[in-house]
This record gives sequence, structure tokens and C-alpha cells, in this order.
Amino acid sequence: MKKSVFIFLLIAILFSPGWSRTITFVPLPKENPFSTVSRSAPLVNYLQSHSPYDIAINHYDNYEDILQHFLLGNIDLVQLGPLPMLVLESLGGNLVPVIALREKDGTHQYTCCLAVPFDVPGGKEGLRKLAPTSVALTQPLSTCGMVATYWLARQHGIDITQAEPHWKGNHERVALSLARKNHLIGGLKTGIAQKYSHIGVRVLAETPPLPGFAIYANADTLSSGYISRLRMTMLQLNHSDQHKLQLGRHGFEEVDISAYATVRKLLQDIELQAADLLELP
Repeated sequence: MKKSVFIFLLIAILFSPGWSRTITFVPLPKENPFSTVSRSAPLVNYLQSHSPYDIAINHYDNYEDILQHFLLGNIDLVQLGPLPMLVLESLGGNLVPVIALREKDGTHQYTCCLAVPFDVPGGKEGLRKLAPTSVALTQPLSTCGMVATYWLARQHGIDITQAEPHWKGNHERVALSLARKNHLIGGLKTGIAQKYSHIGVRVLAETPPLPGFAIYANADTLSSGYISRLRMTMLQLNHSDQHKLQLGRHGFEEVDISAYATVRKLLQDIELQAADLLELP
């Protein structure tokens, strides 16, 4: 009798609404929530078909909010670039790499660049003399934002320490501001700058290859077994299903944590700690 009661109670708990849960996935911060969610939806739907839990997409328009909600336990899975990952780690975030997202060229790396309007006179030498008073940047916690841009400027003897940062929100807006000559200099992802070369954006210098975007799990809210299951689901994705994706369309690979040493070196060279970036104006 007692055994029957125990089994009945166990079944009641397992199938009660309170037992089920929803996993929250947060993609990169973009200003257009609709396009961000729609781009992530095919991957999330595929993962959900291999998961015992529902997976919902949540959108934030800046990294600061993403990091805060991750630390509060409101985010289970998050897509991050290398710099925000290091910042979150420095704040005590218990994050575990799930999977690396390959770039269009099939590698898990990209570069940031220092870019200018096409007719800036004298190239690097001209910029050294002009000493720009403003610089177009993406977001404070974007890898191609302040860290990569100031590192590149220092490497090439261009003084932008007194230049006022103009945060554009995304790479495309940085490119457009340079094309319109609103700024003499800016920092953004090299691949995006090259897309705007036909309207007058010129790449002046590039960083060494940096680790690409990856999906991380919150180890405070997800079990190691579930995280491993998600990783294997993506690594074993066949080509037919992969081509149905937008986020993850170019494939996946395991995260190489040692590659983040390059980003740490950029921070070291410009004498910043990862957490210092939260204090930027």
C-alpha cells in the first residue's frame, strides 16, 4: 500500500505543471528584437526537439543587461563574444562553454579592424597628425568596441585617448557613420567593414584572429548532463538540418578556451581589467 502511494505521488509530481520548466536562451544584443529572435528560432526549435524542456528566446538590447540577468539566474543559455564572456567570468558568472559557432569561412575566429572613410588623407600617418576628436564604436562590452579599437590605434601610433567615444549600438551603424564621414575613425568587425567598402569604408588595420562567438550555459541553473547533451546535439547535427539554420548555419565546434588568451593580451596591452569596461561612459 505504501509503495503504491509513493508511486502515485511521484507520478503526480513529475507530471504536475510546476515540475516542467522553460530554458531561457539569449542571443547577441541587437536593436531589432524581431530579427534577432527569428534568426535564433530554427536552432532553438531544433534543440527543443531534442530536449525534455521547452526553450524560449529572450532578447536584450545591450550586454550590460545580459550579464546582470545571467548573474541573477534568469538566463540559462547565452550567445556571447569573447570579451563579454571574460567580463562575465570576472564578475563570478558560473558559465560553461557549450559550443562554438563557426564563421562563414568555416573557422571559429574573426578579426576586428580600425576603419576610416575612404578619403582620409595620408592613411595612418594622416590620422597621427589629425588626432581624431571622436571615434565610432559599437558597444562598451563589444569585443570590437573600445578594447580592439584602442589597441589597434596604440599599435599604429594613432592617439585617440582624448577622442570622445560615440556608441552606435552595432557594427553596421559604425560602418555607416564612417561612410557618411560623421567620424574620422571607428572600430568594428572586419567582415562587416568590408561589406561597406563600396560606399567608402576603408580598413586601416586588423587585430590578430580572435575566438568567435559561442553559446555558454549557466551552470547554476543547468546540470552538467543537460549541457553535455546540448553540446552533442549540435556537434552531431547533419548537413541537411544545419542548412535550415541561420544561427549556426556554418557549423559548430567545441570551444577552445586557450584561444581567449589573445583577448586577454589586448586588455593587458591597453592596461584594462575586464570588469573595468562596465565603468565606461
